[in-house]
Amino acid sequence: NFIDGINGNLPLHAIIIFIILSMINYFNYNEFLFELTLSNALILIVFLFFNLRNKIFLGDNGSYVIGAVLGYSFIETSNLNSEISPIVYVILSSYILFDIYFSSLRRLISRKSSVIADFNHLHSEFYKFFQKKNDLILSHILSSLSINLIYLILIFPIIFFFDSTHISFQLKYLLFIIAIFTTIYFFIVIANSKNSFKENIRLLLINYFILFLLFLIMQVFKSSL
Repeated sequence: NFIDGINGNLPLHAIIIFIILSMINYFNYNEFLFELTLSNALILIVFLFFNLRNKIFLGDNGSYVIGAVLGYSFIETSNLNSEISPIVYVILSSYILFDIYFSSLRRLISRKSSVIADFNHLHSEFYKFFQKKNDLILSHILSSLSINLIYLILIFPIIFFFDSTHISFQLKYLLFIIAIFTTIYFFIVIANSKNSFKENIRLLLINYFILFLLFLIMQVFKSSL
C-alpha cells in the first residue's frame, strides 16, 4: 500500500515480481505456482493499461490483495525451490522494504505521525519532478517506469549469486540497494526543492549511519551466515 501513491507503480512492480517468480517455478516444474504467478501478471498487465489512463484504481483493498498473493507466492516458491536462498526473495521485495523503512524513518525524524499518509515517498518525488514539464498521465507513467527500471537494474546482479552459499553477500547487497534508493531520494527531493537540502542531508546521513551499523553487525556474525 505504501508504493501505491501514483498510477502504475504498484501494478508494474507486482508484474515484474510475478514474472520473475513464474520463471523460477517454470524452470523448477512447479506447475501450480507457475500458473498462479503468470496469471496474476497477465491480469495486472490488463489492469495497468487502464490504470495508467486514470480509468480504474487499486485502492487499499486492491493493494492488500496483491500483497497477500505476493506473500503467498514468495513463501511457496521459497519452500519448493530450496536451492534458492530465502534472502533472494527479500531482495525481490527490496523496493517495498525500502519505502516502508525509509518512510518510517523520515516521519520519525520529522516528528510526523507514521499512520497519516503523505506525498513524500520516492514515487511522489519522482511524480513532482516529472509533473513540472508533463501532464498528469505522462507524469504517472514516467515516474512508475523510472522507479521500476532502477529496481530492475539493482536486482539484476543477484541472478549470479542466488544460492544459499552467498547469504552474507546477499544481505550486504540488500543494504546496498537500500542505500542507492535513499541516495536517489535525496537527489530527486533536492531537484524538486533546493530549500530542503539541510533537512534531507540530515535524513540521508542518519540513514547511512543505520545501514553502516547493520553492515558492522553482519560482519560480526559473518561466520554464521
